[in-house]
Amino acid sequence: MALLICLFACTTKTETPNGDVTKTGEPTIPVTNNNDTGNDEAITMLNSFYKEYVTAFADTTHTSAQQTDAVIKKYCTPQLTKKIAEASLDSDPFINAQDGDISILKTLTIKHTKKDIYKACYTESYSNTTNCTDVTVSKIGDAYKISHVVLIEL
Repeated sequence: MALLICLFACTTKTETPNGDVTKTGEPTIPVTNNNDTGNDEAITMLNSFYKEYVTAFADTTHTSAQQTDAVIKKYCTPQLTKKIAEASLDSDPFINAQDGDISILKTLTIKHTKKDIYKACYTESYSNTTNCTDVTVSKIGDAYKISHVVLIEL
């Protein structure tokens, strides 16, 4: 039985369908993973997303924002893409941080937690703490897309 305990400064959320984004600020208790292994295609998509996204996000050139926007457009629903573009955020919703580096990918794990929700976690190299983000994945046609992410206000 796979058990994942993530300690993180996440927040309570209201799950909403169709790409709704929730801003919250209340700390939550650690989350444990159940026995359900989820959908392998969704996990593969999330691994690809995070590899491309973190690589673009960590790029310090002037094209980084354009690259991350392109990755979001590729892997997220149009509704979520629009909501992220319109949101005023203090941190990045996918890595729950203001900045990041490529080392995130070395410790990245993606686990299915329930229904269509997946938890992406990594260990921050400078503080050795685990940082997690919940994302909802929906099947759109033949492809899986990220349809919801909790946006955290710091």
